[in-house]
Amino acid sequence: MDGQIRIGEQSRPLSEASNDWINSQISGRQKDGPVCVQIQLTSPMVNVTLTTGACKGSVGGGGGRRAPNEQERELLDAWEARGLNATTFNHGKLVSFINSLR
Repeated sequence: MDGQIRIGEQSRPLSEASNDWINSQISGRQKDGPVCVQIQLTSPMVNVTLTTGACKGSVGGGGGRRAPNEQERELLDAWEARGLNATTFNHGKLVSFINSLR
């Protein structure tokens, strides 16, 4: 599955976003308040954007015009189960989620 992660104004393909990079990006921004993280996931069966609660206009998940399919629903449920749709979240759980995609 292809993916892109955006933390604040910095973005990378998920395949190039190391755990250290993710942690340093979040830690460096937390002093300014809640951190917006967006993950765009695409594959032949998946097209979903996952967002933390700090993102403007965030609904914590897809927010698209169609209902999510089964695979997208599983991703949304896993995101929410880790509390990543909240304004403040545990970035260790974010890293765990991303590692589960690899």
